[in-house]
Amino acid sequence: MRYKYFDLTMLNAMLALAILSGYQFLYSNFKQNFREGVESIALIKNQDEVVKRKNFELFSWLDANRGDRLANNDLVYTYDRSAADIVFDDGFEISLSEKTLFRVTRQEEVKTIIVREGIMHTELTPKINRVKFELAGKKIDVNSQGAQLQILKGKEKSRITV
Repeated sequence: MRYKYFDLTMLNAMLALAILSGYQFLYSNFKQNFREGVESIALIKNQDEVVKRKNFELFSWLDANRGDRLANNDLVYTYDRSAADIVFDDGFEISLSEKTLFRVTRQEEVKTIIVREGIMHTELTPKINRVKFELAGKKIDVNSQGAQLQILKGKEKSRITV
């Protein structure tokens, strides 16, 4: 009789774990696409090939699509031979090359771009002429009009080319 009770308890615990896991993988994808009450700060303007996005709260990565809204601290990753263009609500645009991991952030009045890994391109305009980049823990402040920037963040090297 005791073994039967133990088996029944274990079966219920495993069933609850399976339901919880299914919720995390399936419903969280639906929830990420239709988040309410979360302020959107950017959107994916264009994407070529395989581009993934992830909400910082969730476990799984989702396929990114043109027009997807991004909130603060969302991640975007481009795979081999892939690219994406991200446009912020203030008009600032940044292009991600292949194998790039980028965190969408709004930290201060001055736009701060946190580069995790990869290659990015952007152009400073008269409207958005000052940007801060965070590369390997170092903050770099760029102030210019009409400058075209290439940001490279590798495992050992980081570089901004103007």
